[in-house]
Amino acid sequence: MNQTRIERVKTLSDLFYPCYRAEVREMIKGCKYLSESTKTIDFNEVVDLDFVLNRGDKVNVYRHFIRAIKCEWLVVTQLELATYLAVHSNLATNPDVGKRTTTIQHFLTIYKENFNY
Repeated sequence: MNQTRIERVKTLSDLFYPCYRAEVREMIKGCKYLSESTKTIDFNEVVDLDFVLNRGDKVNVYRHFIRAIKCEWLVVTQLELATYLAVHSNLATNPDVGKRTTTIQHFLTIYKENFNY
């Protein structure tokens, strides 16, 4: 049985084309909302993203991912990115992974339409 692209993704870096991983590494390491424990992990080994978020901070986190989408750095689709983030981050907290994916996809879409980098 063939795996889908998202099923083959094992780490965060797998979401991105190899030629853009240095830019993504800098973007992730420079994200002030990412927990220090996550920042200390080698970028190529990061699986889970733990964000330290106050009210209103999520929009700024989404902007980092929207930049990657608009720059076409992703190997996966926006929906696949949302699925990865639903499973491997605390951007959405609903116990249902499907609802977390829908929430993240919704915000990526809304903010992408209104974000210029």
